[in-house]
Amino acid sequence: MAMALAALAPAPGLSVSYQIIAPPTVGCGAPFWITVVVLDVSGVTRVDYCGTIAFTSTDPAARIEGLAMGAYTYTWTSSLACSGAPNDNGVKLFVNVVLPSPGPQTITAVDTIDGSITGLLSVMVVCADVKLWGSPASVMAETGQTVRFRACWSNYSTGSAFAFTITDPVPLGASFVPEASIANLDAGNTAGVPLTVGYSTSPTPTAPPADSFVTGNPVAGTRWLRWTAPLAGVGTTGCGCFRVKVQ
Repeated sequence: MAMALAALAPAPGLSVSYQIIAPPTVGCGAPFWITVVVLDVSGVTRVDYCGTIAFTSTDPAARIEGLAMGAYTYTWTSSLACSGAPNDNGVKLFVNVVLPSPGPQTITAVDTIDGSITGLLSVMVVCADVKLWGSPASVMAETGQTVRFRACWSNYSTGSAFAFTITDPVPLGASFVPEASIANLDAGNTAGVPLTVGYSTSPTPTAPPADSFVTGNPVAGTRWLRWTAPLAGVGTTGCGCFRVKVQ
């Protein structure tokens, strides 16, 4: 036990710090990775580091590994001084880091026992300005006619948008026309990014919860459609299309 405790703190006169490596720009709410390297004053990786690291951020909604960033800690291991596995040896990758708030944000790391061991990272968080619209806005059609609808988006900003959704109802007084032979209901966009289509047969007047949508080609009786775009690049436009028959 005494050996493990001794390894947690740097030797007298030997400064230790965290180097945090991450993309300089990330999207709002888009997961990214950070790498933390434990360095001594000479810039050499401390492979015998066994401390516990904690994180904070200027973004109060920041998350890491599915937890609020302020509630997350990690205890390092090494083949030289620590017990446990896997062996970090002074370098650790942290995945699923999320910063939802736009603008310049910082991530700070600190050793929970030795507060002199710290690291600071600055990240620019960019949110895209995605405009959504549908067409036609209104339809004058006779009973039995089939009308094609489109739910579309355009990204006019300087940043990409990630994993956004468009939810659209089948108009009242019309019934969905299944198009099983057409992959994803003609869904696609000018950037060539595929859209995932989900559907719900819920008759509710408001959009049902996301977990009630079934992914795939909708069926007869569909009342709600939901497209998910994994990426809306800068200056791109896309649409999801479907057909209904007027009753």
